[in-house]
Amino acid sequence: MTEHQQDKVKESIPARPQKLELKLLEKKSHVSTDIVSFRFSRSEDNNNYYLNYTAGQYAVFDLGTKEDPEGPIRSFTLASSPTEENFILISTRIRDTPFKKKLDSLDVGIPVKLTAPLGKFVLHEDHSRALGANSSLAQIQTKI
Repeated sequence: MTEHQQDKVKESIPARPQKLELKLLEKKSHVSTDIVSFRFSRSEDNNNYYLNYTAGQYAVFDLGTKEDPEGPIRSFTLASSPTEENFILISTRIRDTPFKKKLDSLDVGIPVKLTAPLGKFVLHEDHSRALGANSSLAQIQTKI
């Protein structure tokens, strides 16, 4: 994609989070835990670029659980690699809440509403800033 084409794509991305609908491909319970992982298909239409994300970002999932006192939405960190082209993955502990019960009861093929990835909980581009924090910790530990 040329730089001009990339600029056109950026101009077409709305300021508000884009709402998407992805189908559940698979859910997997982890043995001896209450953790379940959910794989959702990436968009098959032109909106696939809305699912480009950086490790550490999250999406807001809407299951429409009106009976949940905490509301119908929850945020989940995207656990799949940003380089994965076919799916996105989330993992969560299934608790005794209407939202989590509904999430756990979803059948494969059911579409789920979510926002495009959000957040900036990512490694700073200047990696030396992260190393600086670690090296300060190392200096403190060597003095003890």
